[in-house]
This record gives sequence, structure tokens and C-alpha cells, in this order.
Amino acid sequence: KVISDGHVDMGPQLERGRFVIRIKDDTVSPAVWRDMADVVLQVKDNAKIDVPAGVDFLGKPGDTVWMLPQSQQAGIVWPGWNTQHQSVTSGTRGNVTWTLRGVDGPGRYALFLTGAFGTPEVLFDSAKPFPQQIDIAPNTHAHGNWAFSEPGLYRLTVQMSGSTTGGDPVSDTKKLTIAVGDSTDPDSGFGGGDNGSTGGDDGVDGNNSGGGPLPRTGT
Repeated sequence: KVISDGHVDMGPQLERGRFVIRIKDDTVSPAVWRDMADVVLQVKDNAKIDVPAGVDFLGKPGDTVWMLPQSQQAGIVWPGWNTQHQSVTSGTRGNVTWTLRGVDGPGRYALFLTGAFGTPEVLFDSAKPFPQQIDIAPNTHAHGNWAFSEPGLYRLTVQMSGSTTGGDPVSDTKKLTIAVGDSTDPDSGFGGGDNGSTGGDDGVDGNNSGGGPLPRTGT
């Protein structure tokens, strides 16, 4: 599925003692958890902005970037991340570590938060060495600003790791595919690259709703 508008989250599920990263698609009702390989996020040209002052890591003021903002805007996909699936809240302990292991794309990618006073907090930046990681507290649902400096197809290699309540380590690595710009065919993002798992079970149905009660966000 190509998703170009509405709310989605990326997050882990715990299945048979193993982590599986999936996309929670909130653009349908009820929400569906989809396999990462089955989803391409499309960032259309209506997401283009000029780089504002104070965010020099995106480029010079006035440069053009494609940005999915921290707050939802109509007509633009709104990706976030969560550790709210019932299997995670009941079956793990401690933080989930989200690691960015690499970015394959034509330009720079950055994920940052905008603070109350407008000061950016950079979480990931493809211009810096990999791996990069952040810790996500249990039962978290969050959004940030996703910025891309050039149009084209981006593949982000993401890993999420944690510990079960029994103390066993669990981890999964997947690729998140994003098609940036109206000139980029989002369908070209399917089937390319290795979207296999190093921790999850590839035989699990990606459309499993999981049964976890999650808050609805969006319009």
C-alpha cells in the first residue's frame, strides 16, 4: 500500500518471543498493522518548504526540503512511532531502543523534534556516522519532523530492540521505504532492497491487527 495522507506509526510487536517491526496504518478503520515491505510512504510536493532560520542542519535558509511536520497537516502523511502494542506493554520491560543503521537515498534525511521555544532536537541525521540510536519509553506514542533534501527513493534501515519481562533480548531490523517528490514513482519502492527481518518471523501475516487497544489519533 502507498500511503500519502493520514496517520501511521512504526513500532514493534512481540510475537512468540520475538520482535517484529510493523507499520500501524490508521488511514483505515479499524487500524491495520502492515509488514514493512508492504508499505511505501509517499511525500508529495505539497510537503515542500523553504529551510527556516535556526535549522542549519537542513541546509541554508531558503533551500527547499520536503518535510513531514511534527503536527498533522491535511494532505500529508503523518508518520510517528510507538511502543503501545499490547504485546509490548505487557511482554517487555524497560525502554525500546530505536537504531538507525543506514540511509540509502539521493539526499540528506533528518528526524528532529521542535521544542516549545522552537529549538530543534535532532534525533537522526544521515549526514552523521551510523549507527545512531534513541531510547523510547514504554507505552510511548510520538511524532517528529521528517525532512528530506532531495526528491527520490529513500530506504531507512531501522532496528528496534528491547527485553522481555523474562529478561531475554529481542530485536528486529527492517527497511522503511519513503518516496519523496511527485516525480518519484512510489510503486518503485516495492520489491527493491532487502526488507527481511533479523529478528521477526517472516511467516507472520502482516495484516494482523494484533488485538492491542491503541489510541486513535488524527482528524
